Amino acid sequence: MPDNDPVIDLDSFCHFLSEDHFTERFWLVVELGTTLAVSSLIGNLLLSIFLALNRFRKNSIWTYLLILAICDVFVSVSYPLLNVVPIWYRSERNVSLKNIWMSYQKLVVTASNITISLGSFLILFAALERLVLSKLVRLTITLKNNRKSIIIAGLVLSVLSYGSMMFETQFIRDPKCAGTINENFLTVTSLTRNWGFLLQSYRTVFGILLSLLAFIAALGCMFAKARTQVYGPVAQKEADLENTNQATIRSRTLLLLAITNLMSPVLGAVIYAWEHIDSESLINNLFFYVIAIDMLSLLTIVACALRLLIYLLCEPEFRQDFKNFLVCKKNELQHSEVAGL
Repeated sequence: MPDNDPVIDLDSFCHFLSEDHFTERFWLVVELGTTLAVSSLIGNLLLSIFLALNRFRKNSIWTYLLILAICDVFVSVSYPLLNVVPIWYRSERNVSLKNIWMSYQKLVVTASNITISLGSFLILFAALERLVLSKLVRLTITLKNNRKSIIIAGLVLSVLSYGSMMFETQFIRDPKCAGTINENFLTVTSLTRNWGFLLQSYRTVFGILLSLLAFIAALGCMFAKARTQVYGPVAQKEADLENTNQATIRSRTLLLLAITNLMSPVLGAVIYAWEHIDSESLINNLFFYVIAIDMLSLLTIVACALRLLIYLLCEPEFRQDFKNFLVCKKNELQHSEVAGL
């Protein structure tokens, strides 16, 4: 009687790697993604040093943006470690490179998600302080005196929201595939099996809600009018005009930061909804799904890389001071409210 059980080619299984849309992913992640990550890393390193050395901006809302730049540096370093290295070891079928990637993958994934979340909080805090400045002066003073505590609160909330990612996946060793590319494989833990849906739902809603709040606060700054009380109708009119111009500059900066920060959470929400509403269609739209997953990380890097460009385009005083910083020219920095964003 013939044996009808399926025959499993163990050698093929141990060396199998999916080649679905590998070329497209290589160009998107390795070529474009690495270029953007390096650009973001250099720009945010320079920005971090500049803001740290600038005592006028360091004691203003720019405090939030200094920490944001430092967060962007870490995210820029994390991108190739998490996204480029896997494509390399798959392309070269390099077991050693995969083992190196496994040694840091969970830690870097967790830390990068916490950092990205903190970045969203920082944009929200900066927008809220600027919005409050035009309406509630007393509250503004309280916010200015407690910026460090506010940043720590954002960090704590980010850790509580994403810290469990460290324990949601694990690498399992298959002794039958010893020495091959599939000797170790990634799988979920009991935490994910029991609570994965709730955790993913919470993070999706939390991420897009946080970015939306930052956008709304920044949008509110566009309509808020700061007023400085001076004596004389002519002087008052000039002061109001100057405040309006300064507020427009600040609001434009914060609004662009919030918009670019929205890109990845919005796409993530779309993918999440698609996965749970019509998961069967993913099979028929595999190319879009695979590319969309890669775009989640790529859009985060795009937002990081655009921060410095936004400051340079929207902030005239910042642009001049940063130019002098690059050429190592010591000049008298702007003492106006604009210098403090």
